Amino acid sequence: MVVKAKSRDRPITSHMTVESALRNLLYRGAQGTQLEIANELSRLGVAATQSNISRALKRLRAVKNRDAAGMVVWQLPQEPAVSRSSGSAGELVIDIVTNGWLIVIHTEPGSAARVAYYLDKTKPGGIIGTVAGDDTVFVAPPSGVKVERVLKDLRVSLGR
Repeated sequence: MVVKAKSRDRPITSHMTVESALRNLLYRGAQGTQLEIANELSRLGVAATQSNISRALKRLRAVKNRDAAGMVVWQLPQEPAVSRSSGSAGELVIDIVTNGWLIVIHTEPGSAARVAYYLDKTKPGGIIGTVAGDDTVFVAPPSGVKVERVLKDLRVSLGR
């Protein structure tokens, strides 16, 4: 389905234009189905197909939820809480522990996502990934590598 722009002679299908308009819609609040999003974009003068919208939602990492009335809505993921510290990721870490298999990092409240992002980008010790909550990060070390070695590399990377 192509939704034609009302205020333009030709549809705007640039991915950045659709993505930018969709981001602005989602910043304003949750949006309904992709058809409802297409209609709202059309009202704003931006033409988009369902596949354009679907790809833009993926790039924006939008999430599909149900509102209080049980209706499907699309939303931007919640941003991590602003940390009291504006310094390095290592300054946000309170403690790093392991059970010999998994590494757990305790952070200041609201800082786990920032620390996890840093670790996912830098991959100290060859870690394969992280999972962040509000103040806790689970770190998955690579197989075949001693967890203590990865722990040491993490501590060096975080200045701990």
